[in-house]
Amino acid sequence: MRVGERVVFDASIAPIELHVEVGATIAIGDDVYVASGTSMEAQRSICIGARACIGAFTKIIDLVGGTFR
Repeated sequence: MRVGERVVFDASIAPIELHVEVGATIAIGDDVYVASGTSMEAQRSICIGARACIGAFTKIIDLVGGTFR
């Protein structure tokens, strides 16, 4: 997992969940804001670009093969 500079994880309302499978990656660019309740699950790769704003209770999941495991 790689987290850029000045990234804000705002878990003031609800926890933020980051799940990274063995061999997978989550990369978060500089100046990113991640709001409360956000959940990211990487089976292979998730890349969030610089200056992104992730809204509250957003789910970001990469699906290997198009189905949940």
